[in-house]
Amino acid sequence: MQVYSDVLTNTSTRHAPWHVIPADNKWFMRYLVDQILCDTVAALKPDYPAVTQKESEEIEKYKALLLKESKKEAATSKA
Repeated sequence: MQVYSDVLTNTSTRHAPWHVIPADNKWFMRYLVDQILCDTVAALKPDYPAVTQKESEEIEKYKALLLKESKKEAATSKA
């Protein structure tokens, strides 16, 4: 146990931390992993890229085309 403790202590860094997750309770294990992932992504502070007015208009054009196509496909699948 001391060797495991030493390995984890000496190789875990702020940039690449180790997380010891108990695996004897699946729902709790999954909860802990989800929390670690959520905390890590939140710390990244992801942001949408800045777009120009022209790019924004183009995005809206394609969005409208996709919605139209989606509605057409939904109507076809109901028939």
